[in-house]
Amino acid sequence: MSKKTNQYYADMANRHRSSLKMMEEAKRKLPDGPFKDDYNRQIESYRNLQEKLDAINDPKAQKESLKKAYKKIRKNDSKKLIIKLCCLFIILVVTLTIKEYVQ
Repeated sequence: MSKKTNQYYADMANRHRSSLKMMEEAKRKLPDGPFKDDYNRQIESYRNLQEKLDAINDPKAQKESLKKAYKKIRKNDSKKLIIKLCCLFIILVVTLTIKEYVQ
């Protein structure tokens, strides 16, 4: 990524980090109940987003993310290949049985 883009994501991560701190402080003041549970879920989603923003700026994390994506793609490709081979086998068996009945 370009230097300008990296700076943009770094600034966004810093803003997000400060927002998360404020949310954590506000959570401590809330009484227990359903509103606090919803607030906890919102904070958790903010934490996940913060991790993603931090990963964007970390080259090591980028490399790990690419590895995971590549493994996922390879896994899906192998599943598709197995399905295609099974379909071809079924077509071959059906074709041979039809040929047997025709003769």
